[in-house]
Amino acid sequence: MKYPFHFLRTWIHPTPWPAESFVIPKFQSHRGYHTEGIQENTLAALTEARLRGAEMCEFDVQLTSEKTPVLFHDADLTKFTGEKKPLSSFSLSDLRAKFPITTLQEALESPLAPRFFNIELKTNQLDGYLSQQVAELIKQLNSEHRVMFSSFNPFALFLVSEFLPNVPRALLVTKEVSKENAWYLREMAFAPLLKIHMLNLDQEMLTPDEIQFWKQQQMPLSVWTVNDPNKINGFLEQGISSVISDLDPALIATLVDKIA
Repeated sequence: MKYPFHFLRTWIHPTPWPAESFVIPKFQSHRGYHTEGIQENTLAALTEARLRGAEMCEFDVQLTSEKTPVLFHDADLTKFTGEKKPLSSFSLSDLRAKFPITTLQEALESPLAPRFFNIELKTNQLDGYLSQQVAELIKQLNSEHRVMFSSFNPFALFLVSEFLPNVPRALLVTKEVSKENAWYLREMAFAPLLKIHMLNLDQEMLTPDEIQFWKQQQMPLSVWTVNDPNKINGFLEQGISSVISDLDPALIATLVDKIA
């Protein structure tokens, strides 16, 4: 089924990649390298990813109750403590008493982390607090040249483009039907109004025809989360700009080298 505004895809064109930014690597480590007992979205996971050869990590950022940006994916603490209260209801000190958590500032300042970050703005709110707090911190740390933003939330991307216009931005898209992923998000209805530099698409969306369509639109693509080496190889051969994966960066480096 195609929705009434599906034709808007033809109006989606990329904003040129900022000249002062980095060249996106062909591989991004998903939430850092978080196997072998290392928790995802932590400085330990970022450090391990770099040790295994990753130049870039993708991770999720949310706000604590005092508006501190931290690396965290889930909506609540169920997976860690069994508590169904949202992350935003806890202070940083509360969280640190429960499990390891890394602030965005710690990730950006660490000499042990990879050079580049794909910061997913994890929010379904329209208040703009997350975009503003993250942008202010990146400015404060002079990190504009080593980060990009991604989000399923078009409003978050629009706001962060106002705060940091020269930092690359990617719209995240999946066809998964859920309460949070309404049809206008699945069909990218707001994308023509956004100044995005690339699309980050669910691997289930990327058929050969879809890849060809976006090539015609000259839209760079990242694909997530691909953990099959054969699929990674196939996507890279088809010209996908970057693959986001949980696999060992050392393994993926061999695939990238073969394509290169």
